[in-house]
Amino acid sequence: RPPPPPRPPSLFFFDPPTTENDTRVGSSAASDVYKRQELTLIIDKIKVKQNFSFGKKEVLSGIDIPQDFLNKRSQAKLGGRFEIGDGVFVLSEKEYKELNLSDREKKLMKPFYTTNELGRYFGNKKNKYCIIYTNSSFKQINSLDDYPNIKKHLDKFQDIITSENKPYGLNRARQDGISFISEKIISKRKCVKTPVFTYTDFDAFFNRTFMQIITKRINLKYLTGLLNSNLIAFWLKYQGNMQGSIYQIDKTPLMNLQIIQPSKEVQKQVAELVSNIISNKQKQIDYKALHHKAKTENQFDREIQLTKALEQITVTLEQTES
Repeated sequence: RPPPPPRPPSLFFFDPPTTENDTRVGSSAASDVYKRQELTLIIDKIKVKQNFSFGKKEVLSGIDIPQDFLNKRSQAKLGGRFEIGDGVFVLSEKEYKELNLSDREKKLMKPFYTTNELGRYFGNKKNKYCIIYTNSSFKQINSLDDYPNIKKHLDKFQDIITSENKPYGLNRARQDGISFISEKIISKRKCVKTPVFTYTDFDAFFNRTFMQIITKRINLKYLTGLLNSNLIAFWLKYQGNMQGSIYQIDKTPLMNLQIIQPSKEVQKQVAELVSNIISNKQKQIDYKALHHKAKTENQFDREIQLTKALEQITVTLEQTES
């Protein structure tokens, strides 16, 4: 296996070279001044290059779901026939099947995604949950009369549903759901170590763990590459909203991002790199499943072959992301 290529210098470190004089009194204060000057210089350079910003309607939040699953407090209120983790508005595949929904009712069910599926660059289309997507039109007591199985399900939880659109509507669901079915970038609001931006071109509904960016004014795959770069991580660290070592990426930090929109040709080149990353991350998932199967079935030659293939995919991803 060849060694991974050297990574470019990080933008996060601005320490001047250590010298013998650094041990003298006052050197720490001088170093701090130097760092602030370096940071200001870089931030000013980024601001000068900025030629694109988001409109308010291009940065949106996820769905406000006060009750997605039963927590300990809600379970205690409902009693022993319920368990912590039972689906209220968000259902597992097993719970979905048990409702025996009609075709009409199935139209209210939308694919729901979590941090398990949405990572840097890549969103795994294969999800584990669906959401009962009901907006404010379902706050009338008879609004689910044509959806008897969903009504029966939600009626069991009325004592703990606190939505502004109860008894059956989600809290502040988007009226048409358009933002969840279009091509978009999904942004994780709390990130450890590095920001996480996910490109998706499939229907994906999610809660307020995420924000989303929807625009037709710039290539979204190019934008995904830019948003996952060291440059944007640097900007969010020093000009965004940090909570200790955690990036807090809400609407305001996203709106204030200094985006560079290069020529269409450059956007296309970066978009192709992002496409390669997405393709290889999907291949990585597929190969891991095949590797697990080969290992379970004692197919030793196949297991070795897939191990080597996975190692090569890892190297390719490291090279492309760097």
